[in-house]
Amino acid sequence: MARKRGEPHLPVMERFYRHTESCGDCIVWIGKRSKGGYGQFRIGKRGVDRKMAYAHRWVYEHINGPVHRSLDLDHLCRNRACVNVEHLEPVSRKENIRRSPLPNNGATFQKSKTHCPSGHPYDESNTLYDSGARRCRTCRNSRQRKIKEAV
Repeated sequence: MARKRGEPHLPVMERFYRHTESCGDCIVWIGKRSKGGYGQFRIGKRGVDRKMAYAHRWVYEHINGPVHRSLDLDHLCRNRACVNVEHLEPVSRKENIRRSPLPNNGATFQKSKTHCPSGHPYDESNTLYDSGARRCRTCRNSRQRKIKEAV
């Protein structure tokens, strides 16, 4: 896919869409991806100005104009490799995390836990709250007993 010496430069949008393919309603990035699964697109001229950009953000801004740095582009289709601008919506980071269906989005993941790491249930009689965080009463009592025995 690299340009051969002497070949003319492709228009940027044509170069961009060479790295995509249709998959249902999504336009999926098949080029380089980040560890998180987001498409990456090289922009700028060779040398100092050359840098990597997230493909979905680059195409959204290229078509719709700048998005403030404090906003995330939420993939409404839940496909991180999708670059279809109709599937992207600028939202705050907090809103993007709240919308996430993934169990590891912080509060949702913590609330989904039914037992402490030692296997004791987080139920009404065994749960303590410390600054909003749940703690296991059985584990706390066990740690306190060990401390008293050591003294």
